[in-house]
Amino acid sequence: MKKLKHLFTILLTIFCITNVSYAASLDYGLYNVKNDVYHEQEIGMNMARTYLNQTMRVDAKTNGTYYYTVEFSGTEYMNKHRILVNGSQVSTTKKSNSSNGTIKLTFKVKSLSSKIKARIYVDAMGRDVEFQIIPDFSTAKCVQKYSKKETTKTDKTDKTNKSDKKENTKTLAQNKKARHEYFILETIEAGIELAGTEVKSARLGKVNLTDAYASIKNGEVFIKQMNISPFEQGNIFNRDPLRDRKLLLHKKEILKLTNQIQQDGYALIPLAVYLKGSLVKVSLAVAKGKKLYDKREDIAKKDAKRNIERSIKNYNRY
Repeated sequence: MKKLKHLFTILLTIFCITNVSYAASLDYGLYNVKNDVYHEQEIGMNMARTYLNQTMRVDAKTNGTYYYTVEFSGTEYMNKHRILVNGSQVSTTKKSNSSNGTIKLTFKVKSLSSKIKARIYVDAMGRDVEFQIIPDFSTAKCVQKYSKKETTKTDKTDKTNKSDKKENTKTLAQNKKARHEYFILETIEAGIELAGTEVKSARLGKVNLTDAYASIKNGEVFIKQMNISPFEQGNIFNRDPLRDRKLLLHKKEILKLTNQIQQDGYALIPLAVYLKGSLVKVSLAVAKGKKLYDKREDIAKKDAKRNIERSIKNYNRY
């Protein structure tokens, strides 16, 4: 067992050295990069791989700095996400998505060979779990190239503590069925036109998205079959609970959505309705319908996730 562990350590070291050579060849630009994870125990490895998105973003700035963006799911089970670079905790810009339970962390590194670790508090275990994140630069795919003369914007990460002002958000309704029925390809935030009584009812959480979808007509986007229950004190001012409601988007966004849903099997599906400050917003997804075998695969993944959580709880008892 010790020999196997020693061999794995050697292979991991070789892997990291190999990736550094790939990293040195990255030009200025924005990249999608696959990642690997490492933890001393199998439970830790499985948990890390389950909840860390396998693709991360690497932003190679023209001023010689680098920014990584990693995404974690399962925020209902874990919190206090932190990043360590070469053993020291660094400041991060955090972007949470309550509709799908994910959080993105963006942070700065001085070198692409820096050692990255994630430290997360796991509720079921009652303590922090730490694991290594290893970018595989051989998989780097350029999303956007920068010219050397391009003026880079001041990165918000360095000023997170000074300038970040989080708007309060509150989820009013979620379409839990959507992720079982569709692949979510892209999401966009939209405003929505509501009557006064509908806003009051929505604030009370009386919104149902189970059968809701959106369509585009004459250059405008409308959400259909979204049920907003009548406001109890609304009387004659109440509207039809299932009426079509206009979504508020820019023309460029509508044009992009129009082109995307022209493909067979693609649709616009609302994932969530939420309050952002004092405004009601809709999380709208470009989605592709799943086949039966896709749904079976999702069920298998959920079973595997439950097994991991069960293993964590059992581990925590000893």
